[in-house]
Amino acid sequence: MQDFKLLTRQLLETYLGSDTLGEVAIQDFLDSNASIIGTGKQEFFKNIEHFLNSFKFDVEKRKNIHFEFKDLEIEENIVDDQCVFVYGSVQIYGLYDKEVTIIHLDSRFTIIYGVRDGKWKVLHIHHSIPDKEQLEDEEFPITLGKQV
Repeated sequence: MQDFKLLTRQLLETYLGSDTLGEVAIQDFLDSNASIIGTGKQEFFKNIEHFLNSFKFDVEKRKNIHFEFKDLEIEENIVDDQCVFVYGSVQIYGLYDKEVTIIHLDSRFTIIYGVRDGKWKVLHIHHSIPDKEQLEDEEFPITLGKQV
């Protein structure tokens, strides 16, 4: 069985560590029909090409901003041998010239992995940056079709 905690760490490192367009390998993790939803300027991506174009644009704009993460916490929920949910939280830091912290995101995520063409791929990502005042009694999806 795949190590989903390691796979999620690699996905995060690839996403945050892409400093140049030549290093963009995020599509290696994603199924061509993956859905990606998050808080921020892009709430919902229409398709994978829309996400990749936005991602490449963001990487190009970053230039002197280097991203790091700390306190990665991951839980996994194995549905069956074809589907696994991974959810957790992570602190993301944006460093200007690798020294000055200019971004600090306390974020949470849910990732659904599924087998496609014999490989584990990301089928869905939900990434959120919680509003501290609304955390109490917040619904956060951890299983498909259900919220707790």
